[in-house]
Amino acid sequence: MTATDYRITADTVPVVDNLATFRNFAIYGTNDNPLTLNGTADIRNFASPQIDLTLKARDMQVVNSRRAVRGADVYGKAFVSLDAKAAGNFDFMRINAALKVLSGTNVTYVMPQAAAMLQNRSTGEMVKFVNFNDSASVAAADSVARSGMSMLLDATIAFGPASTISVDLSADGKDKVQIQPTGELSYTLTPMNDDGRLSGRININGGFARYNPRSWAKSFSTSTPPATWPSTAA
Repeated sequence: MTATDYRITADTVPVVDNLATFRNFAIYGTNDNPLTLNGTADIRNFASPQIDLTLKARDMQVVNSRRAVRGADVYGKAFVSLDAKAAGNFDFMRINAALKVLSGTNVTYVMPQAAAMLQNRSTGEMVKFVNFNDSASVAAADSVARSGMSMLLDATIAFGPASTISVDLSADGKDKVQIQPTGELSYTLTPMNDDGRLSGRININGGFARYNPRSWAKSFSTSTPPATWPSTAA
């Protein structure tokens, strides 16, 4: 996805009685600052291993690639610090994570399907009517679908100064959004709230949005645009 090569430490991971133990197991990006993994993974129940792991990184470069290299979905340069912990099994998992996007980051995510996604949303089912005299329909509409894994997630992402985040909205990169953000966002997810909750504040210190209205108009209307419709990028 990032077209970036990673390497792992040559250290051996001991496994005793189906218990794997990680002691400063290192994963390196493109600089000498690794992501270190500590903790245990109990695989006696192979269908639902019990894990207790921490992950830490300081000023790790996780992306260092150009878009032309192996068709990467994420390209540029990205430096992060991470402090995360995961504990539980495949039935219930608790995750706490704090990610910092550091200064010097200039990374782009390729999202050429953006127009198609807008079209799907514009034609999707926005309102659903339920006949309350039909007990089966009411029960189905009021039920909570059980996911394969219950998760309690508490995650934050912070953007340092002098970082640039871009999204390519078309495969050729002509349709593009770019911002220079600072601030912090928090995301929480509980077993009772599948949609999660996002809060925090992001300041956009600069950037631009550039796209061709002709291509995006097709997402909202199937009619032929007027002859005077702008054909150049805005």
